[in-house]
Amino acid sequence: MVARRSRVDHARLVEDLHARLDERLTALATSDDWLDYLAAARHFHRYSPNNQLLLALQGAEGSVASYSTWQKIPATGGGTCQVAKGEKGLTILAPLTSKSVEVDDDTGEETTRKRLRGFRTVKVFHQGQLTDPPSLAEQIMPELLIGEDRWQHVWWAVAGRIEADGFDVAHHTRTPAEKWNGRTSWTDRQVLVADDLEPPQALKTLLHEWGHIELDHERRTDLNRSVKEVEAESVAYLLAQSIGLDSGDYSLPYIAAWAGGDISNVRRSAEQVLATTKRLVESIEIDLGIDLAPDVISRSIADTNDVTEIGSRITAAVPEATPEPAQEVAPEAVPLPGLGGKKQETTVSVLTGC
Repeated sequence: MVARRSRVDHARLVEDLHARLDERLTALATSDDWLDYLAAARHFHRYSPNNQLLLALQGAEGSVASYSTWQKIPATGGGTCQVAKGEKGLTILAPLTSKSVEVDDDTGEETTRKRLRGFRTVKVFHQGQLTDPPSLAEQIMPELLIGEDRWQHVWWAVAGRIEADGFDVAHHTRTPAEKWNGRTSWTDRQVLVADDLEPPQALKTLLHEWGHIELDHERRTDLNRSVKEVEAESVAYLLAQSIGLDSGDYSLPYIAAWAGGDISNVRRSAEQVLATTKRLVESIEIDLGIDLAPDVISRSIADTNDVTEIGSRITAAVPEATPEPAQEVAPEAVPLPGLGGKKQETTVSVLTGC
């Protein structure tokens, strides 16, 4: 007789995980705390913003993958990587989706839609939990970002994206009364950058204004100015890190001041910042033809010729859950805190939607 495996209480695990995340976010007191945490989370760019925050919360270091994915990656001591005995996996969330088919009464055309039912927990391991370090593909800063004209290249790429959004980009000669470095006018559809700034500072300022636009601050009227400035400056900070720009000191309001005492505001802003940064990094990569955030896990698997690069991306993107016995009831869909019990229509992929 096969022993029946006890059912995992995904609802409790999800609730506990987000309670820990809220506790961690509440403990962020200064701008340095905030930016350091975002930078740690941004390291796990292969995952969704929510999972990036959860991985940083649990102390993940280096690269992260599922148990079986690590076994496909070469180890420095020979063979393939193995998770050390006794190591406990880090918990992240994987979305559960369902498909529905809608038929147009007039044309008979069928449309398939995915609906997010909820989430379940899965386990991953960071490279510090392996018996031997992994032999991962080396990340090298693109040559385009190490020459004398490196900031000019990025400037024109970013300016082009802003102009594609319907804004003119121009340098501005400030009057003695004007203390700002950059300004975005929603009315005039114009982004101005002070013309007396050094190239790195001018670029950082342009990244900040781009952040305002891409964070949709024009229409997110429920946010006060402090929150908008924190979000835009945080995006600029993470983008500057991605391109190797020394962004200097950042001065952000204390967390309690801009969050209004509501931790949900902090979490919402963190997720907005990480999602927007990921999208903007990808835009720069496309425009300049460079790779700022290579997927070293997928690349290392592909180098072994065991699987195709596409297949490895799928394997690495969402960790595999431990196979359940045939008698096990299918996992329930657990709503993510903040989503409530409503079924959300979504086009989110099962690989990256949590």
